[in-house]
Amino acid sequence: MEGILAISKNEAVFSTRVLTTATATVAVAVEDGNEAPVFRPTELHVKRLEDAAVGSDVAQYQLSDDYANWLNVEEDIGLVTVRSSMDRESTFVKDDKYTVLVLAYDNDTVPATGTGTLVVTLLDVNDHPPVVRQRQASLCNVEPSPAMLGIVDRDGPGHTGPFSIELLGDHRLNWTISINST
Repeated sequence: MEGILAISKNEAVFSTRVLTTATATVAVAVEDGNEAPVFRPTELHVKRLEDAAVGSDVAQYQLSDDYANWLNVEEDIGLVTVRSSMDRESTFVKDDKYTVLVLAYDNDTVPATGTGTLVVTLLDVNDHPPVVRQRQASLCNVEPSPAMLGIVDRDGPGHTGPFSIELLGDHRLNWTISINST
């Protein structure tokens, strides 16, 4: 039991006589109820490089739905770390954000649960090479005309073009290649 000092005071103004305040010590018995775990904040936002080292800290929460299986959690303290390589260009990532539902539960006979959300914004690194879209092109020596090849890079701004291109080996003897700036 805890002792609490309670002070009673009348806040209304008395008209003619002055009344004193009264104090009393009250014993309060607190009974533990099984309250559900609470996440503060209910949605946690963090930013990490997509090539963050496996084992590096991400946040402190407990995970429930880690669909890409990229994260690990130390249950006793809720520390979230990188389990496997993350990729900003994955189908699990929307608008550079990987969202994980977080579940917590206590160890009572009938466990109480709470949920939160961990949103990891993946910061892009240059981890994808540029790729020529077409795997083949048809050219004719009789009536030569240029073949337009497209180049794509799955990385985000700052990690894409401008690109440089070149022909390899003996192909340089009979062919030329140039970049169309459009």
